Amino acid sequence: MSMLHQINSDGSIGLPFGRAVENYILSLLIVKGARFKCQSRQKLNQAVQRDFVVFKREEGAIDFKGWTTITGMTKSMNCLDDRLELTEKGQSYVNQIQQGLVPDFCVWHWVFYCAGDGNCQRVCGRFENCLPNCPNYKMKNNLKNGNDMHKCKVRIITKVMLSMVRERFPIKLYIEVDLKLIQ
Repeated sequence: MSMLHQINSDGSIGLPFGRAVENYILSLLIVKGARFKCQSRQKLNQAVQRDFVVFKREEGAIDFKGWTTITGMTKSMNCLDDRLELTEKGQSYVNQIQQGLVPDFCVWHWVFYCAGDGNCQRVCGRFENCLPNCPNYKMKNNLKNGNDMHKCKVRIITKVMLSMVRERFPIKLYIEVDLKLIQ
């Protein structure tokens, strides 16, 4: 039986690209019932634009988030089981990183957090809506803004450095929990 993940020296979980990420996250009791959203794919976009990596979808993947553009084009993203592959230019850069000639850099940095509804507890301690004494309670878009990470006490961060793309466990997964709520 092969290992599906590893525990790294920095406390992160090392995972391969593909379905292993989704399976690992969904196996965590702390995220039971959470409806995750993705904060950012900006790092990945920069690496693709620089022609260092190619973004691949896992065959048969279920869309994590989808939308229709103004022109009517349907777009989607599935952050949990996506794959990255180095291009020739990317491999050349990795060789330079290994020789100490250029610095390594992050090509994938996604923060997953819950929408703050259902079974997800907000940072201020309440489920579904903020507590009246919460500093975010009176914010203009508090209950409308789905991108407010304050809506969830748990954040799952996945990160890939360019030098790790071809490794067995390229994804580093970190779990951040607001400990004030657990005490």
